[in-house]
Amino acid sequence: MERGIELLGLAVGIDNLRAAALHKRLGYLDTGPGEFGINLGYTDAEGGLQSWKERCGCLIRPLGDYEPH
Repeated sequence: MERGIELLGLAVGIDNLRAAALHKRLGYLDTGPGEFGINLGYTDAEGGLQSWKERCGCLIRPLGDYEPH
């Protein structure tokens, strides 16, 4: 395994069932019932700030020969 990286992780909105299903098909595993909030935002074409909050869960994907401890 290059650079010693054993896992990839990503946040998926808890209401985004299609995204969660896609990532699970790609080998990501649900880390359990823990949820967390994130604040997201961007500057739109007119220079205004667009922002929102989202509740997320964490999915992980083992790399290489990783075995959970």
